[in-house]
Amino acid sequence: MKNIFVPTDFSKCAEKAARAAAEIAARANCDIQLVNIFSTPVDWERLTKEEEEHFPYTRQQINKRKGLLEELSKSDYFEGLQVDWTLAVNRDLKDTIAKLSESKTDDLIVMGTHGATGWRRKLMGTQTQKMIRTAHCPVLAIPTKTQNFQPKRIVFASDFVEPHNMLPTLMLVLNFAYWFGAEIYLLQIELPGMKTPFNPGVWKDLISYKFAEPRKLRIGLFDNIEEGIIKGIEKLDADMVVMETHGRTGFARFLMGSLSEYVITHSPIPVLITRFLENSKQEDEKANDENQLAM
Repeated sequence: MKNIFVPTDFSKCAEKAARAAAEIAARANCDIQLVNIFSTPVDWERLTKEEEEHFPYTRQQINKRKGLLEELSKSDYFEGLQVDWTLAVNRDLKDTIAKLSESKTDDLIVMGTHGATGWRRKLMGTQTQKMIRTAHCPVLAIPTKTQNFQPKRIVFASDFVEPHNMLPTLMLVLNFAYWFGAEIYLLQIELPGMKTPFNPGVWKDLISYKFAEPRKLRIGLFDNIEEGIIKGIEKLDADMVVMETHGRTGFARFLMGSLSEYVITHSPIPVLITRFLENSKQEDEKANDENQLAM
């Protein structure tokens, strides 16, 4: 891992994410990039210094945010780490991180999430969900209630039905387990009335050497997969749950929709969603081919 990107709005929620990022960076020996997005009523970057004089409030807010980013980068929990910051004016968060990224597959985005209801939950869900759907690197969502990011029990939740490529996720989970001295559990959610096969794939050797322990949870008739994952991590007393978005079927299909938003907004523990560059490129190329055919 080379870079950890931390989008921030200077809230308590964002601070929890920054602290978690610092814990990871200290163990992974990587850099941290703080990012704040600010929208202005004009195309600020095209204005001359003289034209900026006509927008004193906007200029004041830009300077204020730069000051807050500078102050945040010097927080005590970042001591000993390389921390840079970027104020992106009138830019999309995804595009900003993509431009800053040196190696998308070796990066991580750490975001704070509100486990709230109503409009606030909808707003936070939209921002986090957008990053999950579009980021070419893993996204770690940190709930507001997280006290200290010190995962000791990591759960990888999957249907384990299709032999899709889990290797990048495996390596990332192993890194987190190594950095924090954590145990690994493989959680399979089984639907009512169904016998779901367990195909461990690249996890097979870890199970043989007892580095990973498989667990199965059969959900009730009136439960759903989302609730099953929440119940599963509670039963396992987990500190972090990992899910992947490889492909378009099985769990991946649900993750692209409501499942990830539900788990992220209801999970009492951090949620790591993996989506890697090679898969993203294939999906993008497929989408472009389909668009060409449609034309």
